[in-house]
Order: sequence, then C-alpha cells, then structure tokens
Amino acid sequence: MSTIRAARVGIAAALLTLVPATAAQAHGDRGADSARLVGRAVMPVNTYAPGPPSGSVPPVEPNGITFPTPSQPVEGISSVISGRHRGEYLAMPDNGYGGKANSRDFLIRAYYVSPEFKTKRGGSGTVSVGEFIQFSDPKGLIGFPIVMEGTPQRLLTGGDIDPESLQRDPTATCGSATSSVRGCCTSARPAGCWSRRSACPTG
Repeated sequence: MSTIRAARVGIAAALLTLVPATAAQAHGDRGADSARLVGRAVMPVNTYAPGPPSGSVPPVEPNGITFPTPSQPVEGISSVISGRHRGEYLAMPDNGYGGKANSRDFLIRAYYVSPEFKTKRGGSGTVSVGEFIQFSDPKGLIGFPIVMEGTPQRLLTGGDIDPESLQRDPTATCGSATSSVRGCCTSARPAGCWSRRSACPTG
C-alpha cells in the first residue's frame, strides 16, 4: 500500500509528547500528575487513505466535511501505540461516525503514522501516514453476522465493531478491545486476519 503524505493545512488531531513528572517537578509544576507539552504534530481532518468512499449515511453534525468522502478517512483516532521503529506509531480510528448504523462503510484499520513534532528547536509539525493494517475475519470466527458477510475478504467495518483501544499481544501483532466484543479478537498478522481467543463468543 502506498504511503500518503498528510496535507499541511487544517487542524483535527494533535500527537503530543510529554516530559516525565520528575522533569515537571524540577520546573516548579504540580508534581506527579502534571505534564508539559514539548512537541506538537497536526493531522488535518481531510486526511484520507486508499479505499472505497465512506460516509454514505452522513453524521448528524458533519462539521463542514462533505459526505461521502472520496476514500477512507484516517481521522477519528482513539488509540496510539508504538510502531515498528523509532519515530513511528500505530494509530487506530474508532468505528467511524459515532454509531454502527452510519459507519457500515468505514473500514476498521490501524495506520502507521510518523509525526515530525514541532518543538522550540524546530520541526514541521506534520504527520506522514504510511501503510495500514486492514482488520478482517476471513474464517468467520467473530461469532456474529458482519456487514460484509458472504464476501471473500470479510473486511470488518464500523457497522460490526467499535474499537476503543489497541495493544500488542505476545502471540500476535496487535489486539483491539471493542465496545461490542470486548477483548475478543486479535490481529493475527499484518494482513489483518483475526484469530479466535478464549474470550470470544461462540455464537
């Protein structure tokens, strides 16, 4: 999948770097609960990745965005973990547009992003978006009918699950806890296929 470069205009989400509490204390801050923003990188709301149009059922408050979008939105990130190397992160949007009914064409993915933080020493403050992990259920292990039921790839969409967090698993690439199937499924390899775990429902 080709790498796309985020545009350098607009504001939607910032990736922040924080100093340790000990450093904050040294500067006279409030202690263990305090943190200082030392770097900032912005991803525009109109950042898109390859894929089909999305948002055929627009959200109630579109915030100036025209729907459907030309391809898959990257924004709406709800979880960020470290990437494959220093300076890279794996960022996962949630289910799309706030509900399953209007997120059926929002593909569940995790994107590798590389922010160039703007600090007092310089930096552009932009975010590069690279390859992505596409979550899917080709073997039908998720335990309930999905939006793309009957298709060869069985890609997962916001009409199926609502990811809330992301973490690495010792036996897999990454795992996602969702509000609909919490802690159930794990990405088994970078292609995004899913494997059943003991916590998964049986029907």
